[in-house]
Amino acid sequence: HHNTMVRSLTLLVLSLLLLLASAFVLAGVRAEGDDGWDRRGYDLPGMPITLDKAKGSWQECKALCDSNPLCFAWSYGKDTGGSCGTTKLCWLKDPVPPLSADPCRVSGTKATLKPWFFTPLEVNEVQPSGWLQNQLVLQANGLAGYLALFWPDIANSTWIGGTVNDPGGLNERVPYWLNGMVPLTFLLPGDARIRAQVDKYINYIIEHQDADGWLGPLCCDPWPRYPLVLALTQYAEGNPSDARIVPALVKFFIRLRDEITKNPLNSWAGYRWQDLVLGIYWLHDKHPELGMSQWLRDFAEEAHMQGFAWDQFFASEQFPETACYAGCQGLATHGVNVGQALKTSAVWYRQSGSSMDYYSTIQRIARLDRFHGQVSGMFSCSEHLAGLNPSQGYETCTVVETMYSYSVIYSMFGEVQHADRLEMIAYNALPAALTPEMWAHVYLQQANQINSQHNDPSIYVSDGPDSNIYGLEPNFGCCTANFPQGWPKLTTNLYFKTPDNGIATSAYAPSTMRTSLNGKSVTIVLNTTYPFSEVLNFTIDSQVEFPFYLRIPGWVNGNNSNTAAQLRTNGGAARPVTGSGKLYRVNVPVGTTTLQLVLPMQFQVHNGLNNSVSISRGPIVYVLRIPEKWKQLRYYAFNSSDWQINPTAPWNYALDIDRTNPENSLKFVNSGKVGKLPFSSDGTPVQVLAQGRLLPSWTEFSGAAQIPPLSPVTSSSALDTVTLVPFGATRLRIGAFPTLA
Repeated sequence: HHNTMVRSLTLLVLSLLLLLASAFVLAGVRAEGDDGWDRRGYDLPGMPITLDKAKGSWQECKALCDSNPLCFAWSYGKDTGGSCGTTKLCWLKDPVPPLSADPCRVSGTKATLKPWFFTPLEVNEVQPSGWLQNQLVLQANGLAGYLALFWPDIANSTWIGGTVNDPGGLNERVPYWLNGMVPLTFLLPGDARIRAQVDKYINYIIEHQDADGWLGPLCCDPWPRYPLVLALTQYAEGNPSDARIVPALVKFFIRLRDEITKNPLNSWAGYRWQDLVLGIYWLHDKHPELGMSQWLRDFAEEAHMQGFAWDQFFASEQFPETACYAGCQGLATHGVNVGQALKTSAVWYRQSGSSMDYYSTIQRIARLDRFHGQVSGMFSCSEHLAGLNPSQGYETCTVVETMYSYSVIYSMFGEVQHADRLEMIAYNALPAALTPEMWAHVYLQQANQINSQHNDPSIYVSDGPDSNIYGLEPNFGCCTANFPQGWPKLTTNLYFKTPDNGIATSAYAPSTMRTSLNGKSVTIVLNTTYPFSEVLNFTIDSQVEFPFYLRIPGWVNGNNSNTAAQLRTNGGAARPVTGSGKLYRVNVPVGTTTLQLVLPMQFQVHNGLNNSVSISRGPIVYVLRIPEKWKQLRYYAFNSSDWQINPTAPWNYALDIDRTNPENSLKFVNSGKVGKLPFSSDGTPVQVLAQGRLLPSWTEFSGAAQIPPLSPVTSSSALDTVTLVPFGATRLRIGAFPTLA
């Protein structure tokens, strides 16, 4: 009862503050239609509609759009005489056309956004367990959890009144860091040290907001405020009693919209506009009581119009189909920008409602895979897009941003392939970017990485000679601040709400989800060692009946009952779930229900450059285990050092493998023991035994493995048993092999 009273008083205070903010906003902005602006084109059939001469108005035109499920925008022709004419006309449109100035028009968009296909949960509705909780504890006790104590870019940043601005002038590192550490603190509620760090930074930023609404240092590109806004939205979800965050966001959005009206988005802010729009949509969805819905949609539209046209770039000849060396490099080919941009059309689809945004999303993923794809689910970008060579790298920032993009895409379109890709990157590329104890990270990881050392010259299209060293800030410090979002955001996006008042799974990991459906509580506990095993055990306690959608990954061979997924309900007999790449509906009754889902994992062979092969089993990619020698290059503080890693055994193997029936030449071994460091070469519970021969003609160049020679190859070397381990358990590896004739 006491908690209810406190919450009621808190909500009352918040409501009063929001009303004040709302009054401030509406005093100087249009709330419904854009007078003097048209949205030309994309008319529905039968347009225009002639409105009543006496009673017709732009409000009637808007109401017609709001009531028409096919309409996403409207334009009204004013009857002011002269060049504007004397007939009141209304055009309904799909999708949303761009704004253009026209004194004879009033236009607007539908008085709502297209809902998420799957609605994201709030930041504190999922709690990790098992090996996933261990990963988050490692992060809190590792580099990410100590940066605020010794790394000047965080510890002495101008964001908290210090003297250090980021090298390069963007001042993005504190916002990056908060974007990962805010969710982490709510996933580890017992860690008071991390919570105190996060509170310190949030409190300072909010308390020192400029009188005109600006957040942070009064300089630089607006871009760093985008991840700050994402951090603040997560903080608001985790702290519903904190009445400061929403008014601060309102003030900042008013200030930023005024700024971009005078100085349109360009540079980094223009290429990353979608992350700003996500923050705008959060305020739109969560706080309709502000009375700002049309204003926020208009603001999002301005950001979209001013931002880079990624849909056109991915479809054009400007998109590079080979490694992008000096002649083609720009912000559009920058790897992190590309990883973030995967979701631009999915984000904008909420406002446009256009199928073109869906098809653009599918097209850009396919084009990246075809020309730059890597076996971990990533794409090469040694700063810029770098082709199919498995020795080209991809940035750790790109890994975590691409993961987040796939979560957003899955949320918007609900297609299993995007959750499959999220999981593949999370269980391969993400852990490979970090040392097992998470005290160092790499700037660029490679599918074929045979050294971690200073390479000058290097093979990268752009990045420097220290890019594949594991350390504090190899090459450039952006990834030092940005990698912390990887594991926490994976965790908060394990489940989504569905439009039929249900729950859908995304990636699978041990966890507990607590939420409400129709005002009644639902708890789902997943006990599993997946992806190191095939078995997922769900225990569901619910006060309401609801549909539960289980993801059946595309890699499951669901063509017959022997290889299909298997499902048991309440300990009953197993029944096959045929098919794959789909969501399987289970109707969950009131009370306690247990489900056991088994996802049979089989070997898959993937063809790569020069007919090389890569091997996966389930979501895990298996790579050559290369014995490592570590050398400390420099020490910083606590457990933070830079490390050089070199092989102590040969790496240049060609595999003897049956491509059609790989199970005939590969043996899977599982110890069944998932320890505290499952993403380490010695700690992984799973491995694969294969046969191969050394290939002396396959050598290194500038510290990197040369492109795999064209398969099939021959070798007179002895046939050896080679051990393959999970990609994410290695710092050195071969993931793309030539094969023997």
